[in-house]
Amino acid sequence: MAVKFEFSFAQTSHAVALACTLLVAALLSPVGGDWVNLGGVALLVRLVHLSSFSAWFGTQIWVTFFAGLTMFRVLTRRAFATAQGKLFPKYFLLGTVLSSLTTLTFLCEHPFKTWDSRQELIQGASFLVTMAMVLLNLLYLAPTAVRVQSEKLAMEKEVGGDECVGKVDEDKLKVLNLKPRYVQLSKQFSRLHAYSAVTNLTSLASQSFHLWYLAGHLNSI
Repeated sequence: MAVKFEFSFAQTSHAVALACTLLVAALLSPVGGDWVNLGGVALLVRLVHLSSFSAWFGTQIWVTFFAGLTMFRVLTRRAFATAQGKLFPKYFLLGTVLSSLTTLTFLCEHPFKTWDSRQELIQGASFLVTMAMVLLNLLYLAPTAVRVQSEKLAMEKEVGGDECVGKVDEDKLKVLNLKPRYVQLSKQFSRLHAYSAVTNLTSLASQSFHLWYLAGHLNSI
């Protein structure tokens, strides 16, 4: 299923503004313009690494434990499905880009051939697991779940279940459960949702290993 991404001018301008702000901050920092002599390339790699890691870790925490649950409890099923259908592709695409940057910048300082210690092996494995889980969601689980949810919602609309907040009302659910196709879709969606949740939590757990690693290498805060 083709996925269409929509980005407004405001989003683009915000990204440009952020890039300009980071550039000015870099030039005004104590390192100044003498980046090469003072290890500026290594510093830039570490900046990208920390930024991509923290951005994806924070996004996962917010989406997993706050945004999704809040929307489910306050939006109608139709509005919730529409929001998730738009957000899921962007969420997992963002995760793919950020986890890839985190992995690549880690490899810049720790090439694969130098993975002799247990610590480096654990970190490298955690990055690869994170990327694999995000890609599985992006390419298969999320698109399939959105498609199944759309068909399921169309059947709920016939009895007014799409206007319910949270779960479908019991009286409407009894009518829907008389339809074999709806029961089949419900079971399929439950499985997909469970697999997606497990892969998302696995990705979050893998990143937690790196968070612990970073905390152990800080001299101070």
